[in-house]
Amino acid sequence: DHKASLSTEDYNRFFHQYELIKDLNEVYENDPTNFNKIVELMQKMQECGQPPNDIVQELAPDFDLASLGQM
Repeated sequence: DHKASLSTEDYNRFFHQYELIKDLNEVYENDPTNFNKIVELMQKMQECGQPPNDIVQELAPDFDLASLGQM
């Protein structure tokens, strides 16, 4: 929805996160005991950096991303 307002770098990063989330969901649904794969995908997601603010706010409305930098 926000592709036009994102830099190419951010769009590519967010798209990669999206693909990893789809892969993670597939593992949870089809092979939920494959902890190695789950951890691998979660680590790859972390390497992508912070998810889009829209998603974070939707999932955790009281979560303040700005305060993380102060920790």
